[in-house]
Amino acid sequence: MSDGRILQADPYHDLLTSSQQFRELVNAHKETAGSKRHVDVSSSQQHGNTEEEREVGDTGLKPLGRILSRVSSDLSIIDLDVPFSFSAVGITANVCVCLIVLSVMTWQVLFLSITMVYIALLLQRYYFASAKELMRINGTTKSFVLNHLAESVAGAVTVTIRAFEEEDHFFARNLDLIDINASPFFFIVLQQMSG
Repeated sequence: MSDGRILQADPYHDLLTSSQQFRELVNAHKETAGSKRHVDVSSSQQHGNTEEEREVGDTGLKPLGRILSRVSSDLSIIDLDVPFSFSAVGITANVCVCLIVLSVMTWQVLFLSITMVYIALLLQRYYFASAKELMRINGTTKSFVLNHLAESVAGAVTVTIRAFEEEDHFFARNLDLIDINASPFFFIVLQQMSG
C-alpha cells in the first residue's frame, strides 16, 4: 500500500516473502504491540510447503483432543463391551451344555426346559420394550437438565443471575430437573428390591 492505494494483494505469506516493506511493517507492528517474535521469511521452499498444505487441507498433525477422544472411546469399548460379550457367550454356552446333559440323562427335563425358555423369551421381549422406553424418557428429561445447566453456566446469564440474586432459585430449579431425570430409575430400583 502506498499513498492510500493498494499496490499488491496476495495472501499473507506471499506478501511476507515478496515484499520487504510489508515485512518491515509487520515487524514494526510487532515491536509496538510487544511481540518478541520477528517475521523472517526468506525461504520459498517453506512457502511452497504451506501452499501444498493449504491445497491438501491437512498439515499431517491431528488435534490432540480428537486423538484422546478416540482412544478413550476405544478403551471404553475394550473395558466394558468386550468382557460383557465374552461373559454372555460363556453363560449361553454353559446353559446349552447343561440342558443337553440333563436331556440326555433324563428326557423329562425337556418339557420343563422348553417351557422355561418360552417364558424367558416372553420376559425378555417385555423388558426390552420397557428398557427402550426408559432410555427414551431418560433422553428427553436429560435434555432439560443439560439445557438449564448450559444457561446457568453461560457468562452473561451467570452475571444476570448474580445481579438479581437468583442463585437459590436456579439451584433449586436444577435440583428439581435432576430429580425429574432420575425418577424413572427409581422404578427400576424398586422393582429390583421387590423382585
